[in-house]
Amino acid sequence: MTLKAREIDFIADKIVNRLIREGFIHLKKEKSVIKEIVAQVLQEDADKERKIEQQTRELLKQFKDQIKEEEVDQSKLFTMAKRKIAKKEDFIL
Repeated sequence: MTLKAREIDFIADKIVNRLIREGFIHLKKEKSVIKEIVAQVLQEDADKERKIEQQTRELLKQFKDQIKEEEVDQSKLFTMAKRKIAKKEDFIL
């Protein structure tokens, strides 16, 4: 499940706050600049996952008749195929 923009913003804020609180980073710029960088990385990750989900849907569409015929659990099949495509793409889900 890919993250929504609101979730990305929330997570980026939490990450930056924790890094500051734990002393892992010391700000030389505004907190908002660092938060934007973290949010950008999270957004890129979400975009990549959406691309993998689209590839998975396209792959399964090719076999839709067989999937219906064999009464396969489509949710499990989608998850399995998505994991396989993600692994091929060197993407960690």
